[in-house]
Amino acid sequence: MMTNPHRGEVEVELAGRSVRLLATFEALARIEGETGAGTFALARRLESLLKGQDGEVKASEVAAVLRAGMAAAEGRAPTKEEIGQLIAEAGLINAASAAFAF
Repeated sequence: MMTNPHRGEVEVELAGRSVRLLATFEALARIEGETGAGTFALARRLESLLKGQDGEVKASEVAAVLRAGMAAAEGRAPTKEEIGQLIAEAGLINAASAAFAF
């Protein structure tokens, strides 16, 4: 799968599966709407979590980031159940790392 980082596109590995995420204005607005958090504030919390600091991030926030990025990249929003299964298989820290890469 070819990605274009200049378009805000990243490819991450989750649960043995290649997942493409695309950062569009709509995706970012969707994340903010679902989480109630600003994009940069959420990114800082994800970074703190991954550095082993006091980054408090909810599983639902990680799911919102992944859903929005996948929806923008694939043209279809995965269901909450599909995202939940992906996070369960990958592990929350791995999923948070993928969300931060986005």
